[in-house]
Amino acid sequence: MPPEGVPFKPHEDILSYEDMAFFVGAAVELGISKVRITGGEPPCPQGIRRLVRMIRGIPGILMSLSTTNGVLPPPLRRGV
Repeated sequence: MPPEGVPFKPHEDILSYEDMAFFVGAAVELGISKVRITGGEPPCPQGIRRLVRMIRGIPGILMSLSTTNGVLPPPLRRGV
């Protein structure tokens, strides 16, 4: 992260989980079969489990991974 921080973006300027899943579906049609979710520490934005389920449910996705610093809040330690 830059020292000056990251500029604020209104929620409506950020892709929704539905938009992200649509993008992944389009990428599958171009030959992509693996997805890595990164960003946010700890990785617990509201609804992240729903996003992972949506991506895993896309036909053609063979692997979905998450990159993190290894610190998970207790509710997420049980898995997705």
